Amino acid sequence: MWRDSPVWGIGQGEFIEHHYITAHNSFVLAAAELGTVGLLLFVGLFYVAFKIVLTGMRRYRQVPEAAVAYQWGRGLLAVLCGMVAGAFFLSLTYHPVIWLFFGLTGAYALAIRNHDPDWKLSLGWRDLVAVTGIAAGLMVVVQVYTRLKGF
Repeated sequence: MWRDSPVWGIGQGEFIEHHYITAHNSFVLAAAELGTVGLLLFVGLFYVAFKIVLTGMRRYRQVPEAAVAYQWGRGLLAVLCGMVAGAFFLSLTYHPVIWLFFGLTGAYALAIRNHDPDWKLSLGWRDLVAVTGIAAGLMVVVQVYTRLKGF
């Protein structure tokens, strides 16, 4: 499906119109239904969420009065790791829980910014290259795996 429509995909909810079951991988589902653009945006959400949490944790790790921010960061990091694992084995692309935690990560960034105006999440070309590399790597891994399985 991704090869048939690599840029925009086949459309949301259309996977089961082309295959008898849904993809059991959120990234494959995003690539097939939303194309390369949707896959890059979906992977980018994970990337930005991880970057928010890790930069917040790094900044407040040794600051005693910001222990709550560090602990919340640890909790969100654990959730994000679980979400990536779940997204790799389940079709969670449109599941409300995954979007809830993306929202909580944004709320974490907003809370940090309100308490520490000097904190800034900077995104640049290297981040775009990283997101593109991660998405391409995921697609290569899936292609190799499916070829090895005979599909």
